[in-house]
Amino acid sequence: MPKSKRDKIVSLTKVKKKTKETKGKLIEEVRECLSKYNNLFVFSTANLRSNILIKIRQHFKQNSRIFYGRNGVMAVALGKTPEQEVENGLYNVSQMLKGPCGLMFTNEKKNNICK
Repeated sequence: MPKSKRDKIVSLTKVKKKTKETKGKLIEEVRECLSKYNNLFVFSTANLRSNILIKIRQHFKQNSRIFYGRNGVMAVALGKTPEQEVENGLYNVSQMLKGPCGLMFTNEKKNNICK
């Protein structure tokens, strides 16, 4: 029986898949920030409106770096196990990456960030 001409799958998306190079670049940038900044914070964006997130990014733009990417890729950058971690204790941070969350690297103190 011949194949149907109507049975073709057509994707309607314009977004291109992330390549291995872009994921590797994210891993390198996260690891560079580990040596550049003193503090690392994991923040959740669940139930957070985008305009509030934009204000937060603008406020900490000058002295901080915020990563909001795939949790698995960021976990690989930090190290998923004690043997793979880049610095001591970072595999515990990678286990916190669940759901909509991001990483914030900064030199500011905890009191200034949590306000």
